[in-house]
Amino acid sequence: MGALWRACGLPGVPLQVSSAAAAVLPAAGWHEVIVSRGGTASPYDALRSLTSRGEALPGPVACLTLDGGCLQGQHGRRWAALPGNLHLSVALPCDLDAARCAPSLPMLPGVALAEAAIAMTGPHADTGARPGLKWVNDLVLAEADGSWRKVGGVLTAARTTGARISTVFLGLGLNLVAAPPLPSDPFALPPAALAGRLPAGAVPTLGAAAGIVLARVRERLALLATAGPAGLVAAYRNHALVLGREVAVWAADAGRDGSDPGPPRRRGTVVDILPDLALVLAGQPEPVREGRLRLADPPAIP
Repeated sequence: MGALWRACGLPGVPLQVSSAAAAVLPAAGWHEVIVSRGGTASPYDALRSLTSRGEALPGPVACLTLDGGCLQGQHGRRWAALPGNLHLSVALPCDLDAARCAPSLPMLPGVALAEAAIAMTGPHADTGARPGLKWVNDLVLAEADGSWRKVGGVLTAARTTGARISTVFLGLGLNLVAAPPLPSDPFALPPAALAGRLPAGAVPTLGAAAGIVLARVRERLALLATAGPAGLVAAYRNHALVLGREVAVWAADAGRDGSDPGPPRRRGTVVDILPDLALVLAGQPEPVREGRLRLADPPAIP
């Protein structure tokens, strides 16, 4: 994937490593697993750009970014990859019915990341922090005191050809060893890392964590292709921390400049999450389809 290497602004030329050296990487089921550092462009953007120009993918491609400030989050925000944390950009050729699968597709990376985090923390569940999903795309730890702390996030995009989804693009980030600094934002949860919630020596290596996450991504995409979105929707609901909670929702751009977001547009108890990720609030006929969410009465963060 020399073209992808160049599109990411990576120095030098890609090197093929021996199978023994690559044993720590999750190569099974992936045509290419590219490990990079010091790039000048987001691999997530590069994958989308290359394929939009007609560059054919040889198969599922994953990019693991070790460090650098080229990564991208929601709404085009840039941030730096902290060494030791997991930063993955993936592109998966597929053949999905767009009308059937596209509405629920944004659930896939969140579910995969939540399942991976549970697999990593499950043997140490007595630490009191449970991984779950904050609507719409944040992975958080639900602490014993009721507070939430962000440990990851996801991005989703798709390319369609006619009525079919031909490629799925995902960005997945997980704070394994360090909690990154976050910009001022009235909706930002305090960050955390798995290392702060697990016993010494229990945090998986970067290669092992990447393998767990990428395996869940492949499994969830395969299930979506063969069985449709029902199982994915059920899994998202199972991991969603907002179900049964009273929430307040502001406009999608509220507070992004750090200013006071003012009063919320909607408030109510979440009684359901629809297949297109819309929230159903008790007693309100119109679902919430976008916006920035906070718990209506969040616990104090110690």
